[in-house]
Amino acid sequence: MQNAPRPLPLSPLAVAAVSYALLPLVIFAIWWLTMGETPMIEHRQVRLVLGFQGLVLLLAALSGLSRRHFRGMLTRAETAALFGFLAVFIGSTLFVAVDPAAGFARGSLRGLAVLTGVALMFLASQAPRHGLDGISAALILQPLLHVPALAFLYFAYASPDTVMLNWLGGPPGFWHVRIWGMVLAAALAALIGSYAGRDAPGRGPQALVFALTALLAMLLAWSGSRGSIVGLGAGLVLMGLVFPRRTVRSAALVLPALLLGGALSLLLTPPLYAYGLVGGVAETLEAGTLNAASAGRLQMWGDALTLIAERPLFGYGHDQFVQVYTDGPLRALQPHNTLVSFLFDFGVVGGGCLAFLILSLWWRGTARVRRPGNGWKLSGFLVVATMAGASFFDGVLYHEIPILIVAMGFAILFAEPRAPRP
Repeated sequence: MQNAPRPLPLSPLAVAAVSYALLPLVIFAIWWLTMGETPMIEHRQVRLVLGFQGLVLLLAALSGLSRRHFRGMLTRAETAALFGFLAVFIGSTLFVAVDPAAGFARGSLRGLAVLTGVALMFLASQAPRHGLDGISAALILQPLLHVPALAFLYFAYASPDTVMLNWLGGPPGFWHVRIWGMVLAAALAALIGSYAGRDAPGRGPQALVFALTALLAMLLAWSGSRGSIVGLGAGLVLMGLVFPRRTVRSAALVLPALLLGGALSLLLTPPLYAYGLVGGVAETLEAGTLNAASAGRLQMWGDALTLIAERPLFGYGHDQFVQVYTDGPLRALQPHNTLVSFLFDFGVVGGGCLAFLILSLWWRGTARVRRPGNGWKLSGFLVVATMAGASFFDGVLYHEIPILIVAMGFAILFAEPRAPRP
């Protein structure tokens, strides 16, 4: 009688989750080993997201992902919207864009993020029932595992005598402080959603959730990332409207933890003006005008809408804002507003198709949360809602890390436990 094969110590989903959670620590280690005589660093040079996405796609392929798993994934209306968007994307970028090569290049990167989300959904569906929350765990653990490195950086380089550390670029491990804020907001959303989705959490898990929520809230408030803070607030409000019972039941733990985290952040001296709740509020109040308080966003949005009115149907081509908007007060790569970006790049036709596709998928994913035993999917709902709220102020669907976070949120919503084997 042959011996049964030993199960792998880590499932493919666990390998992917651990790899994602360790990304900032690996980037920090690379920074530490290569920083030279001064701690100044350009964080954009250390980009491991593509490697992670390649790993996930490889794991999914080895686990059996094939074209047949894509059948029936979209409804007829969503399929029509997808093809309509692709037609506008190709046509406008090819024939209208100032720099079509850049548009297609960045479009391929975003398509890769979508495929990564599908692969994660597949891996979660193939995992045992208790492993379905692996994606949420990865989102939560990533900034938590970075805390020791952050503490070292704070005590070693936060004094006025060590200004060479590029804190505005974010603590090493994250290439920009705003991206770090989005990661923290997504971790909080995954944690709060996972807790609110539980039917009867015990006292032990409650204490752990309270402590982790306070810690993540402290880091988010200390980061001074106003767009991410507003995005998390908008996500919690939307969760309260769509899932009022679960929101009210979890509010007794979540709200005090969030307030405690915000209060604790005031005890940490900000290493830069852009950090901290006080600095963010003071910067907003001292701006004098709404446009200054928004860092020039209001004027930029107004100018973008004027440009959109000149090409309302099919837009200027993918990722062409930086090529067209050259006379504004800011040299912005993108308009810092997802809806404005959709209309600018693809016009009413293509932008409308893309917006419908995203909203339709989110609506169908939300319906899955209501099914019996699917409360754990509330994590994915709140992650997507938080990123949607932040997308009206920051480039959530422009930068690769928040795009990946959105894809992970959708993967949670659409993952299903595999059928038991006979």
